[in-house]
Order: sequence, then C-alpha cells, then structure tokens
Amino acid sequence: MLFAENAKGELSVRLLDFQTLHLEPPAHDVVTFLHLTTMRDMRQAHGRQLLELYHQTLGDVLCQHDLNIDSILPLQVFLQSCEETKPVAVVIAVYILQVTMLSLQKDIDLENYVTVRKDFVKDAYQHDERFRSRMTEAMEELVETCLMPRLRQQQR
Repeated sequence: MLFAENAKGELSVRLLDFQTLHLEPPAHDVVTFLHLTTMRDMRQAHGRQLLELYHQTLGDVLCQHDLNIDSILPLQVFLQSCEETKPVAVVIAVYILQVTMLSLQKDIDLENYVTVRKDFVKDAYQHDERFRSRMTEAMEELVETCLMPRLRQQQR
C-alpha cells in the first residue's frame, strides 16, 4: 500500500499488486481467483452471482470507510472489467494450474522440477485423471477465449 497526502492534507491510498507489474482493472484478481479455484460449469452457473457478491462485499467494506462503491466502481463498470480481464485470467490459470495441480513425491528431483517441468506435467496428464480433466478444461477455455476470437477476426 502506498500512502500520499495532497496539498490540502487529504490522504490518498493506492494498492500495489506486483503480479503483472502493470495497471490492471479491479477485476483482475477476482476473475483470476475464480478461474484458479472453480470449474467452468460452476463459473457458468454462478459466475455472475459470485461477481455481484464480491462487488457488494467490496461496497460494504468501502461504506465502513465512508466511501460509496457506486461513485468509485459501479457494478456495470466492474462487470465489464471482469469480461475484459477474462483472457488474462484464462492464460494465468493454464500456467499456474499445471504447477499447483501436480502431485509431487517426497524424493522428487527439485532441480528438474523447477527447470524442466514438462516430464512431470506429461506424466500427470497421462496418469492423473483429476489433473488431465482440469488441464483439458483450462486449455479448451484458453482456445475458446483467446485463440478462436483472433482466428475469427483474421478470417474477416
């Protein structure tokens, strides 16, 4: 958190998140979190409700500090931001899930795991149904969200 005081003595607070090292919309973290922690059918069935609940909860917290969410981040602006940040969240999910879903044994060669993870991922994909299912779903969503729109645009 960075704090600054303007010429009138009013305090300003900014939150910094070094995950992507550039300005992201407010929805970035919540959309990424949803893609990392929920399955696609859950997001399709309840995603809007979860985002609205997040927005409402954020509004409640801001209200405790005499701030109005509608003047800072109206719901429609937040939801649009969620839609715009979805491709980034999908890419991050594919990248992070391949690491967080791996089951590692105690005698693992950590140097190889860190530097050349492909063998571990390949083995997990071939032998772990949970890993294969989750990674397949994430990759399908990557294709549908990021690649197919670009291909359609190029075909025009």
